Amino acid sequence: MRACSLFLLFLLSTAAAARKDIYFPKNVFGSPRFYAFNAGAYSYHLKLFREPSLFLESKDPGAQSYRFLWLRTFHHAVVIRLDILSDGTGTLLTKMSSGASGFANPNRNVFEDVSRPVSRDEA
Repeated sequence: MRACSLFLLFLLSTAAAARKDIYFPKNVFGSPRFYAFNAGAYSYHLKLFREPSLFLESKDPGAQSYRFLWLRTFHHAVVIRLDILSDGTGTLLTKMSSGASGFANPNRNVFEDVSRPVSRDEA
């Protein structure tokens, strides 16, 4: 009985972890073929940057975030995200990865990760 409980707990934890990786709703890129390619490519970079899923966060009516993912073929990938807080202020995050984002690189890492507060007027 204890083994069944542990197995069930393992399955639930892996399902919860997998849900964090859902960055895009189904068919947002059109046909299933384009969805698989684009969702995979964009998700790869968002996971690399340890970015949250804005798709999952959109289910919270109080959450407000805007993100720009800039994948430059021969240059570093860049993510810029603005999170708006409930008081109208926010946090601006910028991240940059090593390597050219148009080429597969298993040793790619994030070498710039900066955040700063923004005022209500700036947000």
